[in-house]
Amino acid sequence: MPAPRIRDTETGLKLLEIRRKAFDEAVERLAGQWGRGEISLVQWRSAMQREIRDLHRTALLVARGGEWESITFAEWGRLGGNLRIQYRYLNNYAQAIKDRSEAALLGVGEPFSEQYLAWRSKLYGGNANASYWRGVVYGLLPQVPGDGQTQCKTNCQCRLRIEDGDEPGVLFVYWELGPVEHCPDCVVLAAEWNPYVLELPPEATAAAVSRGLSLGTYVARLLSGWEHNGIGAVVVYDGGD
Repeated sequence: MPAPRIRDTETGLKLLEIRRKAFDEAVERLAGQWGRGEISLVQWRSAMQREIRDLHRTALLVARGGEWESITFAEWGRLGGNLRIQYRYLNNYAQAIKDRSEAALLGVGEPFSEQYLAWRSKLYGGNANASYWRGVVYGLLPQVPGDGQTQCKTNCQCRLRIEDGDEPGVLFVYWELGPVEHCPDCVVLAAEWNPYVLELPPEATAAAVSRGLSLGTYVARLLSGWEHNGIGAVVVYDGGD
């Protein structure tokens, strides 16, 4: 008997949290290697790019329940566009490290500490939440938690709750505040997206109705034509027998 799919974005966030911990450990090691002179700045930047790329790819894959085939070229392109932005930030970060180190050699100030490098590097993991949520909603929302559009930027701890609407072709999306201090933008979104009504393309509605499935469990049909077992299906779970 095949393992069931879990329609549970909370499980997806837990899996992403585990992956982010691995990311944090990796970039902390890189900061230590750079601080001890074991790798060059170019090597550090290249390794950071790989870690950032792999984290975001995992976030998208988790949002799709591990089904690579459900991810379209357009979605890979959207992910690539976001990664290019992250790489620009990384390049600016690397330049700041270089400038600070060169100034220290001339007796002006001190280079960044290993602790600061590790802390700053971990911040790049926050934007992976946006890649996850975009994957869940197939890029159909104007913004998602962690995409940098709110004042809390990629540190956003909010999440989305998605429910089937009252009629075919409609999903209800709620912006839910996380268990931390919230920025004013997120407070406004939580009030306005209560719910945000997402109307799906006609082909998605037809596909869901014809298959006898709720739209919330068939939303992956929206743009790509690929069949998928559910929005927020975040892990293949072996439920036993």
